[in-house]
Amino acid sequence: MGLPVRAIDLLCYPPAQQVSGALVGTQPCFDRSPALLQHMDQAGVEKVFVTQCKKWSCERQWVCVDTRLEDVLRYTQAFPKRFIGQAGYNPYNIVESLEEIELAVRRHGFRGVYVHAASSRLPLTDPHMYPLFAKAVELGVPVLVQLGAAGTPEGRFNLTELERVAADFDDLVLLGAIAEWPERQELEWICANLENLYFVIDANVLATTPPWVRGFLASPCGRDRCCWGSYGVAWETALQQFHQLGL
Repeated sequence: MGLPVRAIDLLCYPPAQQVSGALVGTQPCFDRSPALLQHMDQAGVEKVFVTQCKKWSCERQWVCVDTRLEDVLRYTQAFPKRFIGQAGYNPYNIVESLEEIELAVRRHGFRGVYVHAASSRLPLTDPHMYPLFAKAVELGVPVLVQLGAAGTPEGRFNLTELERVAADFDDLVLLGAIAEWPERQELEWICANLENLYFVIDANVLATTPPWVRGFLASPCGRDRCCWGSYGVAWETALQQFHQLGL
């Protein structure tokens, strides 16, 4: 038998912040001690992209998850070989967000930006989103977009929006974190026509896979364009779901 595959977790939140007196969000990163590294090794996780998530309430009146830059730095500075930072973007606070993104990338070596577009209820083509895309091109980092939440009208991504953004920012690397499996034809069309668009397949989506998914992930398109993220599911459980696909 060969060496075991070591996973790269592209979508992992640090513990969420207190917002309106309640602790909200997921907590897949349990602590910042060396025991965390042992836990990663046991689960088979090589590196983790720690995401500075900023998530809006459904009413778009307040931020219900507001991860701070220093929350991510606690991981990336303690274990720089295992944790990589992804800055967060708040489309309703553009100037401050762009300043923090530049600080995170240029000073702290963050490797991307995450935006929870689904909770903001903004289309990707909205003017609030384009400053993020322009800044990411300037800094040379990808943007990871949370495209929806399972079981909601926003759960399925909008192919027209993705096509427009990919055309307007042809130097932008865009990663779409999908909440529900789209039609196979949609994924194959994107792979054939949108070279700068990739997918992040999270553990919640892998739990409910249509029969065609294994073939797609094993195809050249799936191998080249799909990444994996735990998205709040414990690493052991999340990777078990992935290994059950038999790839």
